[in-house]
Amino acid sequence: MANTEDTQRHEKQPAKLLQVLHVEDNPFDAELFREQLADSAIHAYELTHVERLHKALDLIHERQIDVIFLDFVLPDSGNGLQSMARIREISPKVPIIMLTGHDDDATGIEAVVQGAQDYLVKGLVDFRTLWRVVRYAIERKKIEEHLEERRRLEVRLQQTQRVESLEALAGGIAHQFNNMLTTILGNSHLALGELTPDASSRMLIEDISVAAGRATHLTSQLLSYSGRGTYQMTSVELSDFLKSMEDLIAAAVPHSVSVMWDFAEEPVSVTADESQLRQVMLSLLSNAVEAMQDKRGTITLSTSTVAVGDPTAFEQSHMCNNIPTGMYACLSVSDNGVGMTPDTVEKVFDPFFTTKFTGRGLGLASVAGIVRAHHGTVKVDSHPSFGTKLSIFLPLLRTKSRLSDARADENLGELRVSGTLLVMDEEKMIVSINQKILQRQGYKVVTALDTESCLHLLQENAPDTQLVILGQQASELARQSIAAQMRRMQPNLRIIACTDLPEDEAEQILAGLGFDGFLQKPYMPDALLAKIHQVLAES
Repeated sequence: MANTEDTQRHEKQPAKLLQVLHVEDNPFDAELFREQLADSAIHAYELTHVERLHKALDLIHERQIDVIFLDFVLPDSGNGLQSMARIREISPKVPIIMLTGHDDDATGIEAVVQGAQDYLVKGLVDFRTLWRVVRYAIERKKIEEHLEERRRLEVRLQQTQRVESLEALAGGIAHQFNNMLTTILGNSHLALGELTPDASSRMLIEDISVAAGRATHLTSQLLSYSGRGTYQMTSVELSDFLKSMEDLIAAAVPHSVSVMWDFAEEPVSVTADESQLRQVMLSLLSNAVEAMQDKRGTITLSTSTVAVGDPTAFEQSHMCNNIPTGMYACLSVSDNGVGMTPDTVEKVFDPFFTTKFTGRGLGLASVAGIVRAHHGTVKVDSHPSFGTKLSIFLPLLRTKSRLSDARADENLGELRVSGTLLVMDEEKMIVSINQKILQRQGYKVVTALDTESCLHLLQENAPDTQLVILGQQASELARQSIAAQMRRMQPNLRIIACTDLPEDEAEQILAGLGFDGFLQKPYMPDALLAKIHQVLAES
């Protein structure tokens, strides 16, 4: 018989045809199999017979196959295990039933161990056995796929829970650090104001202030990881953005590594904080450079646009929670360095994780937080010895009003205040330093450490109280509640909220709840005074 493809349909009732592929080089065995399959209880199927493995591979490429009966010995393959491995490369999930020409349980068992759903001995098969094997093979494959999907979802859930726990931890640490840094910076500022220019302790206080200022960078990174960093959102065209960093990138890359650029032809614009985006880019670049391990190599920087119409498209990415479909801008950094194992990829966005020495900082963890805050995701493609590609996906810029830069005008003149300022915070040291700063500026200040005391003081001093500086509560809901009660007691009251939230998110909260301004922690005394002047000037 010629080596041709033989396809026959067998239908006894309307149904979706079961696609059966029989790979057998012996014409007699092929005909016997056809007759046995026709006598079985399989009611609707399409049988395709081929005599060579390469013909089977071509067919699997072309269309979906539901079950394969594979002869263990074929002229163009060493043995059945090798044949099955080549099929698995093309279609990893298709059930395979191995056919052997002799009663060799060891061969059949080895085939099952290597991934076959079952094995049959030619000449010892009747139509009942054939029907049972086909049915069981397909059902077992469905169960395997269900378990595989369940395991995948469990891994994704564990990853999400781990990220959420780390985010909460990072945000909580940053909040406590910001309270301490606000106190350190405020007291340093006041202490310097009391010292003469030639005082011996002035340099010591200045060093304290400088160190505290540097510490704010760490809290900024922690907030970035938790998705609550400070952002100044503007329109950024990614190709132009990369071109503007060309000198900085050249300085960060050793001479042994060449940089290639692959820019999209069309504009690739996003709404982003350019400084935070620059931090993302430098972190990705540093990761790529380290992957070279001081050897020659190439780093490729590219931009593109991607249309995502399938909600599952980002399932294999990191931070993929609730990523909607639509148009995305893609910024990629590729290297041909050492690559990463799957275990390393799973941990690469954990804070302080590194394959080098410890204590190197947040690394790619801050990248994850920044991308999350920009409503994007990160995809990692990496294989040991073949390199790594890190791709950042951000929503393409939509036509809508942009967030403005709501910085305080520090050039406002002195504003005469005849009323009282009320400072409320659960942290005693924050209340104390704010009281000192404001009293030195001539303000009358009353303070409270809890909600009950705050409302009591406001009631006692209304309507003399002009402004309240409201510290961060245990929850935003608690702060919203106390603000609403204050408004009822004093409708013309001005309220400034101190917060760790990024500027755009805080502005949205303020717009909905009637706050008159917010102050990002940690802040310097000048920023506190400027914000007070700004809010009172607008009243």
